[in-house]
Amino acid sequence: MIVVGLLFPSFISMAIYRKRSGETGIGWQSMLVRFGIYVLLNTWIVQALLTYLFGQGDITESALTSFPFFTKYVVLASLIAVILPYVEEIVRKCIGVSVSFNADDGKKENEKK
Repeated sequence: MIVVGLLFPSFISMAIYRKRSGETGIGWQSMLVRFGIYVLLNTWIVQALLTYLFGQGDITESALTSFPFFTKYVVLASLIAVILPYVEEIVRKCIGVSVSFNADDGKKENEKK
């Protein structure tokens, strides 16, 4: 149950990402990295919500073996997993970073002198 609880919601995120991006020829390495990032973010966000919003600070890995908690965790993680690809898309559209390199070797300064 632990593996299902931690990994299954990220499959939802991956499915939504692939559907929204339309990328079909992506290599398995990049998909594995993206899946790992979704697992990390999903687990972190759900743990933060459970700890700070719902006040359940004593949650350990063994709590996922309890069926009532497992059900609540998977439902919350699935909701976050549905939202996460849309948030990523919004952030990608609104925030852009560009890096440019200039191969100036100082010839222009030497020509002016």
